[in-house]
Amino acid sequence: PGTTPHGVSPGTKWYVGYVLSVAVVANLMVTIPVVFYCVFRVLEAQSSKLQESGVLNACMRLAVYLGAVLVAVSMPFFVEILAVLSTAILVTLQVFLPVAMTFALSRRCSKADSGSNVVVTFGLVEVALLALGLLVFSVGMAGAVRNLAVAVAEGA
Repeated sequence: PGTTPHGVSPGTKWYVGYVLSVAVVANLMVTIPVVFYCVFRVLEAQSSKLQESGVLNACMRLAVYLGAVLVAVSMPFFVEILAVLSTAILVTLQVFLPVAMTFALSRRCSKADSGSNVVVTFGLVEVALLALGLLVFSVGMAGAVRNLAVAVAEGA
C-alpha cells in the first residue's frame, strides 16, 4: 500500500512524518467536538424535550457519537470515499471560493463610486493561487479516485 513500488523495501521513517501525524490527531481532537457541538445545538433547537431533560439530552449525544462511529466502522471503503469528498470540498472551500470572492469583490469595487475607500484587486497572486488550486485538486482527486478504485477492486 501507499507509494512504495512492489518489491522495494521502504527506507527509514522521517521524524517530520511523526510530527505531522501528531498535528493531525491534535487537529481532529479539536475539530470533531466542535462539529458535534454544532450538530447537538441543531438537534436541541428542534426538540423542546431535549432542552428540558438532561438525561434525554445526554442519551441523544451518546447516540450521535455512537452512530457516527458505527457509520465509519461499518461503511465499506469509508476512508477512500472520505478522501474523495475531502479533496473536493476542502480545495473548493479553501482555494476556489476565496479566489472567486476576491474576483467578485474586485469587480464590484471597480464599479463602485470613486468615493469608496475599499480597494480589492484581483491580480497575479490570485491567478497563481487559482492555478495552484487546480493542480492540488487534480493531483489530489486523481490519487483519491485511484485509491478508491484499488480498494473496490481488492474488496470485490
